Amino acid sequence: MKNQLALIVLLLSFLVNAQDKNDVYAIVYDYPNSVQSIEILADKIKSDFASNEDKARAVFSWIAFNVKYDVTGNSGKGFYYTNEKDRQEKNQKQIKEMVATALNNNIATASGYAFLFENLAKTVGLEVVTIAGTLKSDPSQIGQMPNGTNHLWNAVKINDKWALLDVTLGAGYIGSNGQFKPDFNDGYFFTNPERFYLNHYPNNTEWLFVNKTKENFSKLPLFFGDYIASGYTIVSPDMGIIKPKNNIVEFKFNNLSANEPVGYITDLSSQPVVMEQDEKTLVYKAGVDSKASTLIIVVKGKPVAMYLLAK
Repeated sequence: MKNQLALIVLLLSFLVNAQDKNDVYAIVYDYPNSVQSIEILADKIKSDFASNEDKARAVFSWIAFNVKYDVTGNSGKGFYYTNEKDRQEKNQKQIKEMVATALNNNIATASGYAFLFENLAKTVGLEVVTIAGTLKSDPSQIGQMPNGTNHLWNAVKINDKWALLDVTLGAGYIGSNGQFKPDFNDGYFFTNPERFYLNHYPNNTEWLFVNKTKENFSKLPLFFGDYIASGYTIVSPDMGIIKPKNNIVEFKFNNLSANEPVGYITDLSSQPVVMEQDEKTLVYKAGVDSKASTLIIVVKGKPVAMYLLAK
């Protein structure tokens, strides 16, 4: 009886937490699309939410709901400087301009997203940092070492522990036509570091939170947002460059429903093909043309990971 009661309490606790999360999104979704100052938005968030986690989630979701990615890059152009003092002054001026553009005009590059999150989160009373590093977002990066900065993201301290997030990727993605597609993904909010590392490598490895190297990161496949947000794991292959055996590639999953069809598509195919499936072992087999050079795994009709095929 006690075990049953404990199970009921645990289940009710889970349901309440899940509802709280959705409540935050529902409340923030009804906020104005744009505001004239960070203080106005921050006051609204502080009046609606009490916990630091809910405040952070509100900041994340407002930005992700309302700010579109600037594919032109015009809102985050670089600048010339003559000395270190000049660089710092112009950098701060540019950050203010990017934050204002994201807040008022609803458009930003990754820098604008990250700095808006930092400024808004600090204004609601959170401890937050902006992190620079490499985002693995293109198949050409598979097998390549992270080199320099191509992305910014954030970390927030909650209950004396840092939590990672990427509001740029939480807002959507760039489609095959080169246009931004809004697609809210809270899988990038307080992401488990092991998961976050799959497509983020910080310049300062103190913000990595996992025991991984640049070499480890370089060898990873290209993981998409739907995989980051999922509850399953691709156990193998764990390398981004794979060589088919007799034109067959095998994939092993954990925590994936056995009745969930898994498909694949290569650069030589136009439609996903369902993989041959072993329901007991969750091993899936993809038959690929020997001329194919890429393979994308598709789950629930959405791409989740991309591999390069070695000859």
